[in-house]
Order: sequence, then structure tokens, then C-alpha cells
Amino acid sequence: MAKNKWVTVLLLLSAFMLTLSTCGSGTGAGEFFTVSFFTDGGEPEPEVQLVPKGGLITLPEEMKKSGNKFDSWYKDVDCTTLWDFEHDVVLEDIILYAKWNLAGGGGGGGGGGGSRGGGGPAAKDITVSITVPPSGTLTPIYGAGVDERSVTFSIDIPELTGSETVNIALASNSYGLSLTGSTSVGTGGATLTLSYNGLAMVAQTTPVSVGFAASTAGYNVTSGTVVSIEVIDGQADTRAIPLDQGNIFAFNEYANTAAGLTRHYKLTENVTLPNLGVGVSNWTAIGDLSTAFTGSFDGQNHTITGFVINRPSEDYQGMFGCIIGIGSSTGIVKNVGLDGGLITANNVVGGVVGYSAGTVRNCYSTGYISGEHHLGGVVGSSVGGMVQNCYSTGNISGSSMYNGGVIGGSRDSTVQNCYATGNVNGLEAIGGVVGVADGCTVQNCYATGNVSGSGWVGGVVGYSQITTVQNCVALNPSVIGASRVIGLIDLGTIQNNYARSDMGGSTANFTDTTSSGKDGADVTAPYSNLQTWWPTVSNWASPITAWDFSNVWNNVDTTVGSEKLPTLQGMPAGVQNPQL
Repeated sequence: MAKNKWVTVLLLLSAFMLTLSTCGSGTGAGEFFTVSFFTDGGEPEPEVQLVPKGGLITLPEEMKKSGNKFDSWYKDVDCTTLWDFEHDVVLEDIILYAKWNLAGGGGGGGGGGGSRGGGGPAAKDITVSITVPPSGTLTPIYGAGVDERSVTFSIDIPELTGSETVNIALASNSYGLSLTGSTSVGTGGATLTLSYNGLAMVAQTTPVSVGFAASTAGYNVTSGTVVSIEVIDGQADTRAIPLDQGNIFAFNEYANTAAGLTRHYKLTENVTLPNLGVGVSNWTAIGDLSTAFTGSFDGQNHTITGFVINRPSEDYQGMFGCIIGIGSSTGIVKNVGLDGGLITANNVVGGVVGYSAGTVRNCYSTGYISGEHHLGGVVGSSVGGMVQNCYSTGNISGSSMYNGGVIGGSRDSTVQNCYATGNVNGLEAIGGVVGVADGCTVQNCYATGNVSGSGWVGGVVGYSQITTVQNCVALNPSVIGASRVIGLIDLGTIQNNYARSDMGGSTANFTDTTSSGKDGADVTAPYSNLQTWWPTVSNWASPITAWDFSNVWNNVDTTVGSEKLPTLQGMPAGVQNPQL
């Protein structure tokens, strides 16, 4: 019965993966361009449009401006070339400029503050002097009281006299940059707002520079005057958006938008989430099965403390609800530690990721997780993914099946160099590290917590189907419901696994005590003696797969009375202290 439920879940997930693959085969994000509108004071101001390459621009609602009559939209700041909304197509990021005629007077002339139109004297050369440069970095992030898409700066135009005013625009650019709000500059200068549309690709990793143009007829900005600003678009892992205490909630909000789900992020400091009250959630899982996160998140070995998710009827919960890897640098969560916290949800729940069809590496979670099925300390369910160098210390409490200390359910995935120290309980297919493993490789893992259920319960893996389980160690004080290492073996390769000889629980079932059996070979105290047992290559399946104390695991102090079990190298800040 349990196996059939597992297969049903996998079929549904496989169907979703096929749908996602089909939906993702269309035009890429790089084939869309932004269209901005310079209104010269007209209202209502049109929204920025995102138009596919070769597409048509939607004609904005006609604007009004006191004392003026709207003429049309033009391609150039001098309003000499009309934009044909029926035939002209978009091939790059552009700005369209509104032309106004004086009410009752046709195409008015130039001059200070006059409306744009034909005729008038020769253009007056002006220079734009930046008196206060823009401070900060532009990113696509907005939400929760934070908007990193705009900054202010101040300018002066020395050539203006008397009551002269000039409206200033940015020159056409491919960076998605424009001036928004009031752009009128008089003799006293002005403070302007520089905005990034959050959609344009900015591959340049150094500050970009854009020139100015005068959108008031009769004026000409001399060449060489530019504004420079750093823009981080987040559209590649080498251009990841920086996150910190100040914008963590804006990130949580933005990352759940269509664009935000595809971006790349990096944590630049340890973050603490506020306690909003008993049982009050302070986080929204990023992505779900229909709108998965396909970008990357690099914690850079920082921690996030105090996660609270209290949504007992919702699935796909965790810091990330669902991640899917579409390429080598997407669908990745790495180098982050989640300290403390509480997650109460329904199905497919993990401390770091609920559902993963990507990569979770160098992560840990210490929080308590409760729900129904597919619960894991780090990942709830992994399908076609990798969970590597991760650990969990929190307890996992499930009312149904497929629950594990690190991963609840795993299919066609690799689980490597992981450990769990918390207690795990549920019904069937309950494991100290992995609840159910189907077509997987589980190697170099151990668990120290109590594991209990009604059937198919193992100190390392609950239910193993067509899976390789090797070099694993069950150091659980008690396993109730089946076997010491693997609860049920349904084909696969089982080799060089061990269990503590004094394990309690369903001891009458502990009869297959060989390194290739479900109960593993006996290992006796002291289990933490790293000098004489764990590093011995002959204890493991092969020299290649032996426990690596040079690059992966720490060979810590083995002084009598202070011995420790293996801990992972290069992990985020946090005390690893696995004990029996």
C-alpha cells in the first residue's frame, strides 16, 4: 500500500516535470525588451512595457498636460521621427518621447521651459553637472518596504539663467535605466530619480555609464556627460544579488515573483528573522510545484536564524518550497545554515527545501519539523537531484510515511556525506537519514537519533528500492519497527554498512548482521574513535568511496573524554557536536 502511494506521488511529479520542460521551450528571457515612456509632464504616466523581440508596442492611454495638447510618441528626444504603433517593431530596449503642442497654438517653439515642437532658434548647448552622484547599487529587488530599483542623485546645469527650466532624460540604453518622477531642472539644479526596470540583462559587472539628453526643445546636452551606477541584474550566478538583514524580507517577497524565481542570490551576512508571536509565520516558502525556483542561492557560509512556518494544511514548505535545476548553475541552494525555528506543514516539507529536483549542498538545519509525509530535516523530497554534505539536528515528527532525518523521500538522486542527530518518527518507510530511497545512491552517511514507526524502519534508510546503500553507519540508540540500517530492501546494492552492537528497539528483528545485510555489521564502542576505525579504508566499499578525512570530514580531537563523531568541513557557521 505504501509503495503504491509513493509511485503515485512520483508519477504526478514526473508529469509536472514534463509540463515544465514543454512550457520552458519558448522564447528566452533575453528575447524580451523594455519600453519606457518619457511623458514630459503628461499624465497618466504609461506603465513600462515588456515586449518580445519583433513585437508591437501597445499604444498607451492618451495623456493630458495643462496648457498643452498631446501630439504623438516619437523615437527620438527631439521628436522628429514618429513611432508607428501598427508597423514599427521592438528590437532593443527603447524610450518613446511624448511631443506636446501649446494649446490652440500648433507646434510651439523652443526656449526655456517651453513645450517641444518644431521651429525655434538654434539649440542652446548645455552641460549636466552631477553634484551628488547616485549612492548604492541597483537590483531588481522590491517589497517589504524596500525598493532597490531606484536611487537619487543631484545635478546642475550652469548655462541656465532666470526662469529657464529644462527636462532631462537618459539617453537610449540597453540597461533598462531611465529617469522617473520629476525631471525638470532649473537654475538651482534638481534631484532626480534613476530607475532600473529590473528586467533588462546587465552583463557588465563594473558600473555602467549612460549619457543625458534634453527632452525640452531648443536645448542640446553636450557629449561626455554621463551618470554611472552599479547594476546587479541577478541573471547569472556571477552576478548574484546581495542579501542581508535589511533586505531579507524584500527578497522573500521578490523571489516569489515570476522574475524573482529565476534570479541568483547570495547572502552577505548572518540574518535573524524576528519572532512575530507564537505560531505566527515569518517566512513564505519560495516556489512551489507549479512555479518552481530555478535560480540559485549561495549562503556564503552564513546563517539564517529563527524560521517559523506554521501552515499545517499546505504542502511544499521550507525556506524554498520547490527548486528545479534546468542547467548546471540553476536550481541550487548551497552554503547556508538554518538555526533553530519551527516548521509545521502538511506534505513535502524540509528545513531548507521542500521539493528538490536540483542540488542542495553544504547546508544544515537545526529546527523542528512536523507534518504528514515526505518530511526531512534538510529536504522533504528529492527527485533527480543531489543532496551532499548536509546535516540536520532537529526532530522530525510525521503522522504518515516517508520521513527521514535528512531527506524524507528520494528518487533517482544522490545522497552523500550527510548525517542526522535528531529523532524521527512516523508510520512506514522511516529512516534516520532517508525515509524512502528509490533508484538512488546513499553513501557515507550516519545517524544518531532514535527512529520509530510501524514498519520499514531503518537507522539509516527506511525503505530501499533498487538503491545502492554503502559505507553508512547506524549509531541510533533505538530503532523500532524493522532493522538496524535498512528497514526493507527491494533489490539494489547493499555493502559495507554498520550499526552499533548495543542498539535497542526491535532487537528480535536484528538478525541480518553482516555488512551487506539490512542490519549491518556490528561496530562497538568507542564509536567516535576516528583514529582507528573511521579512517580505515578497508572498512569501506572501495578506496574511492571511503570516508574522506582530507577534504570532506573533520578528523577532530580524539582525546579520551572529548571524542566526537565525524563532522563536515567547510560548513556555514554553527557548532557541529554530534554525540551518542
